[in-house]
This record gives sequence, structure tokens and C-alpha cells, in this order.
Amino acid sequence: MSRFWRTILFAVFAIGFLISAPLVVFYTAGYRYQFGSMHIVKAGVLSVTSLPKGATVLLNGVLSDKKTPAVIDNVLPGDIKIRIEKSGYSSWEKALPILSGQSTFVPNAVLFLDGAPVQAIDQTMVVSVTVQSPSRYAYLVNNKGTLEAWIKDDALTQTQPILTQPFHAKSAYALSWSRDGGYLLLTETTFKKTETIIRAHDGIIIPLPVVTLADAWWNTDSGHTLFYKTGTEIHAFGIDADVSFPKKIVADDADMKQGKMLVVQSGEQSVVSELNDIGIATILAYLPHGTYQFVHSPDSLIMLQDVSRNHLVLIDPTQKNSLLLNEEAQYFEWSPKEDRLIFSNGFDVNLFTTQTDQVETLTRFSEPLTDLAWYPLGDEILYSKNGVLNALELDKRDKRNEIPLVTGYNIQSMWSNKDGASLFFYGQKGNDPATIFERILQK
Repeated sequence: MSRFWRTILFAVFAIGFLISAPLVVFYTAGYRYQFGSMHIVKAGVLSVTSLPKGATVLLNGVLSDKKTPAVIDNVLPGDIKIRIEKSGYSSWEKALPILSGQSTFVPNAVLFLDGAPVQAIDQTMVVSVTVQSPSRYAYLVNNKGTLEAWIKDDALTQTQPILTQPFHAKSAYALSWSRDGGYLLLTETTFKKTETIIRAHDGIIIPLPVVTLADAWWNTDSGHTLFYKTGTEIHAFGIDADVSFPKKIVADDADMKQGKMLVVQSGEQSVVSELNDIGIATILAYLPHGTYQFVHSPDSLIMLQDVSRNHLVLIDPTQKNSLLLNEEAQYFEWSPKEDRLIFSNGFDVNLFTTQTDQVETLTRFSEPLTDLAWYPLGDEILYSKNGVLNALELDKRDKRNEIPLVTGYNIQSMWSNKDGASLFFYGQKGNDPATIFERILQK
């Protein structure tokens, strides 16, 4: 080859290197040519996790070569339709903006296993259910004229009821757990109330301090303390230990929270107070006149429900007369971390966040709800109405995905186990007797 052609060839390689080297550097740094805009842009990153893992990811209908959890590089900026799929599960889909040089996250998209409910217990004719923890609940059964109390516990196998007694058709029955789960309170209501304390692990009946009482209820915070009312006076009964308690309290309701005695009393308006050891009251908040009961709340807050108006009040006891929440609420439940509260007046779903003290309305309905609950995994809530039980996600980007999990059942109450693998609900299908069902959501 002549010197002339060698020079030409060298020049071509040199020019090619000078052109390609920057292109390689830019490509490695994430820059791409976007044909739609006719510009060179820096690509974005998409990070996707899902429950369960191992789901496929489609971007604008094109299958990615990665499965969740996945980090997908070099996604061109712009709105992109993301679809997450796994065989045998519901899918997840949302259109999200991909920004130049930034990461977009899909954290823990929940896919629910396809399937139908099955009966979770052997008994039918269930008349009442109470849940102590995600893996433990108790229920009452009318077994051919005999009232039976049963406990369902993942850690135990029960072959006999812990209590049997005659069933009275004109009575209304209810069960409630002590806060720590050691005891159950059986309430029978006809023209008066009859209260029975049952030790959960062996069914032993614990005698009450008095025979005649107007009402009884468990402390909402911790322990096995029972409050009971005789006439207008409230007394405390510590089943496992003595309770430091002023001997006579005239109030509508009482509660012990972190060692402090709380009462609510009604006059022209209702007053929430803290009592010291000798019964002197310090007023915490004034409320509209109502019939209030203390309900469970995080340690730093006090919550009451006006049962006459289905109204919910949340109080910060460190600030006098500080009402963080004052809303109509027929259904409500704290999140597993107790940093968020969902509540409903029966025709909506609202979210209260303790970090911001703000209320956000998630959705509204024209038909009444029958129950509302948290799904313990991901940012999902469960609600039932008109024979359908739905899962609604809290991520409001683009849209809130809503998945029907159960259809065709009259659902009265529901709960999930701790790992989110199963959904349980108390209800009936058609005209069948009421019982407890399980719907498997995750493998």
C-alpha cells in the first residue's frame, strides 16, 4: 500500500475514533437519541418491586428481560405505561412519567392470587366474631339451641368449644377480647345485660366483683383490666393484678392509658379529663355533647367514638383542647404501624396521617360500606359493599388500582393474617348460614 493510501486510512480511523469515542462515553452515561423529540436526552431509570417477586414487567406493551425486583436502565423520558404480570395473579398497571436522569419507583406493587373463598371453620350459624390479632379470633355459634364459644388460633388446634350454654333466640350476643388476649368478655343483651369473663386458654369463668351491673368493657390500651358500671359509678377490675383506681367515678366512660386514668363526662357538652390518684380531674378537651366511648389509638394519642352519631374524635393530650380529628366515622382502623388511620362514614374512605395531621378522601360511593380494613402488606386497604370485597391501593399516581377479591357474599366484617397470605371474612353466601370464610391472597 502506498504512503498516500496509508495516510488516508489513518485519517479515516482517527476521525472515526474522534467521533465514536464521545458517542460511547455519552451512551455509557445514559444519553440516547429520542426520535420523537429529535434530541439527545439522558435516559431515566425505573425501579420496580412487587409482591410476589418474580413478576414480568412490560413497558408500553414491550416485555422487559428483567423480573421483579428489577432496575431497568436507559428508559427514554416521557409517560410510559407500566404493567406487572404473574401467572395466576391479578395484574398491576399504571402510566408514570419517566424523567431525564432521574429514577422512578414502583414500590411493592401488590398482585393478588386468583381464587375463590372457602369455609375457614367447621361451624356454621356463627352469631358473633371478635379478632384479637391477625392470627387469632374468637366466635360464637348457635349449635342447635346451644351457644358455643370457639377460638381459632394458628398456633393451636381446638377440638371443643371453650364455653357452652343455652342459646336464647331473643338475646343479642357479642364477644370482645381483653387487650392482651388472655380473656374474653361475653355480653348477652335482652332487656338487660349479662356479662361473663372467660379465660381464653382453658374456658374457666372468672367471677365478676358484682352480680348486677349496667355495662362492662375492656381497657383499650393494655393488660386485662375490665371496667364496669353500676348505676352511674364506674369501677375497675384488674383480673391479673390490682388496679390503682379512684374508688368512685361518676362518668360515661373510663380508660387507662400508659398508667393514666381517663374519663369522659357529659353535660351541656362532653369533657375528656385525666384523673390523678385521688380523683382530681385535669380537663384535656371539650367535645360536642354526645355518648362517647374510648377506642384504641397510638400511645401518644387519645381517641373516642360518639356512638350516638358515629363520630370519631382524636385528641393530643399534650396540648389542651387539641382536636386532631373530628369526623363522622362508622368504620375505622389504624395501620399496622399506627401512623395512619382509615375511616368511613359509610359512603366514603378517608385517610388520616399522624405525621401531617391531614385528612385525604380516597374515594366515595353511592352504596353503603359494610366494613373497612388495612391489608398488612403494601399500601392497600380493603373495603366491602354490595356483596363485593375490593382492594384499593393508596398510590394515587395516574390512578388508584382497585381489584375485586370476593364477589357474591354478604360480608359483615373482615381481617387479614399478619403476613397478608389470607383474607378472612364473616358473612354468608346467598341464604346459607353465616360463617367465616378464607380467601388466599399470596402463596
